Amino acid sequence: MLTWVIQRRVLLADRVEQLRKELAVAEAEVARLAAAAAVGRCKARGTPAPPSAAEHVGEALERIAAEVAPQRT
Repeated sequence: MLTWVIQRRVLLADRVEQLRKELAVAEAEVARLAAAAAVGRCKARGTPAPPSAAEHVGEALERIAAEVAPQRT
């Protein structure tokens, strides 16, 4: 019984790591899409993209990369 519990825990830990990586990829994609949408709205209006939008996306991508990097080792 103890062996099964240990094996199950290892399996679940691996699955958690995989899901965290998938979530980080999804968050990065959402950030890129949000940035593209902001730029598209600005182009449609004929105004330049606000620097804060680019900074926000950059910060979000850096945060996501920082969360994923330690998990890859």
